[in-house]
Amino acid sequence: RNNQVVKSYLSSIITLYSSISSLIALSINMAETPSKDNVQINNNASKGAEEQPDSNTKEEWEQQRDSHKAKGDDAFRSRNFSNAIAEYSHAITFDPELHILYSNRSAAYLSNGEKSRALADAKKCVDLKPDFVKGHSRLAAAMLSLGRWNEAKGVYRHILKDLDKDNSVAKKGLEDCRTRELKAKEMEMEMLRGAQKQKAEEEEKKKQQEEEEQKKSSKTDNNGAKEENSKGQGDDDDDGDDDD
Repeated sequence: RNNQVVKSYLSSIITLYSSISSLIALSINMAETPSKDNVQINNNASKGAEEQPDSNTKEEWEQQRDSHKAKGDDAFRSRNFSNAIAEYSHAITFDPELHILYSNRSAAYLSNGEKSRALADAKKCVDLKPDFVKGHSRLAAAMLSLGRWNEAKGVYRHILKDLDKDNSVAKKGLEDCRTRELKAKEMEMEMLRGAQKQKAEEEEKKKQQEEEEQKKSSKTDNNGAKEENSKGQGDDDDDGDDDD
């Protein structure tokens, strides 16, 4: 009888333990399985994060690059072109393959009067990004500043034909090329006329000097002849006195 009591007691304990274990497992499962509302909230949060990426996700070198570029842009807008060039150059050291840095530095160089360097940066820009319209505009502007009208016209035509047929900068650039080319030709003709006039004046002056020298020479010859004649007459007078 005692054995039956012990068995009954143990059976009750086992049943109670099983019930407790089931409750614990159910609680854990409910905690791990999110509700539909929680799933929707989490999904919305994820979408928001994708639409608005955190700037802190950028690499350190990217942050450095962007910082120097921003400083360069501010300096350019303030017309402090030397500082702009320096900041863009720093940015390039962090990302030497980013085309827009060369485009911006080209503009700064040109504004600072460094035409050849502006041309070099513009060429580098279009080499890195051949379909970048602004890079081609920088290239044409640098060529235009160096008086390379035909090359600049070719670049502007390339923009309008192959990249952006309605590009207002390229259209205006073509007009500028024509206007400057005409002015250059007018100046060239004016210089040619000036040179021809100067040459004519020099020849006229030389001719006048030669005529004056001829007059002086003729006058000297005439005076010499007169002196000879006077001397001859004097000798004749002396001979007459001896006869007497």
